[in-house]
Amino acid sequence: MTTAPAQRLQYLYLIASGNEDNIFKIGISHSPTQRLEQIKRDYNVPDAYILEFMDVPSRDEVFAIENALHTRFDSKQSTKYPGREWFKLSPKDLEDLRSLYQENSNSFAQASAYYGIIEEMERISDVAETEDMKRRKQIHHNRVHGKTYDTAPKGILKRYNDLSRKSSEGILASRFEFHRIQHPIVKALNEARNDILEIIGEKVKPCGLQVGVIGLMSGMVLGSAIAPAAVSPITWGTTAIGFIAGSISGAARKSKESEALTISLNNWADHEYPNTRLQTMEFIEDKTEHKSLLIRKYTESKPVLRKEPALMPRIDITQTITKPMKDRYSNKNYFPKVATVATIACAGFFGLASVEGQDNNRYSFEQTPPAIERLT
Repeated sequence: MTTAPAQRLQYLYLIASGNEDNIFKIGISHSPTQRLEQIKRDYNVPDAYILEFMDVPSRDEVFAIENALHTRFDSKQSTKYPGREWFKLSPKDLEDLRSLYQENSNSFAQASAYYGIIEEMERISDVAETEDMKRRKQIHHNRVHGKTYDTAPKGILKRYNDLSRKSSEGILASRFEFHRIQHPIVKALNEARNDILEIIGEKVKPCGLQVGVIGLMSGMVLGSAIAPAAVSPITWGTTAIGFIAGSISGAARKSKESEALTISLNNWADHEYPNTRLQTMEFIEDKTEHKSLLIRKYTESKPVLRKEPALMPRIDITQTITKPMKDRYSNKNYFPKVATVATIACAGFFGLASVEGQDNNRYSFEQTPPAIERLT
């Protein structure tokens, strides 16, 4: 006696309740027609009908798509009818689903199911982040004051974590990956900025030594001229002050030039590539078929998954902006003038202060009366 082979569950179906309540059943079966008759009989929905169904080549794929759809619409589950997998869908939800079921490309249908999870994550991400911050505060409170709060993820946060897990595990996650990338001009600008900052850093590096040497020389010259007796401490003092002042001046100059450089580069980019520097491109990578499916271009505001490759624009700013800016910053004068003047002034001040101190000491000595010898 032989047993008949098990029928393969290869059809993903979308069955409407037939009661004009926007409630639909999403599931899989070897025969949508037979499944419909069973649903009518067992779930007391005599007017139910098949809205869409899709033939999926493999068992793993059909289960993966079904699981992705159930995860996406989990918050819209309905308990109006017996059984599971009933969902109350909005017109947009239904439109998206019907497009997925009508898709001739199995790979694109799977990508659509995967992207549905990403969309739902995006929709609730702000609320989930707020809930997570609140939960972290409660965890900290429990550690300090003893357990008071139940910190297990709940509500939106739990749903977000479930969606995140589905987006990174399973059949669809092993095949597809969501990407959001900045415009290549951002990377090009960062590289140009780093190259130019290296030039600025090399230019301001000697500032401490330069002003320190000037402090040494001014201390020796002015100290010798004004207060020869104190030339050594004056020289060491102005040398130290010069080195410190020069180093501070160099760091401040680098910070100022860095800020001005960033503004200049951003202004140039906004003129040459308007409305792109702060935008991102979104796409799904199909690692099985080695292709990409575009969701949103840099200049688009509305995300729509489509059978269009995500193409990265070629950006080369070496000749147009990087080289001219390098030349400009290489030829700038970075000598710390203010620190130099301040150091020389300190040398003069120290010299005058030393002279005044010597005069005061001499005056005090001359005014001291001689001691009166004790009469014997």
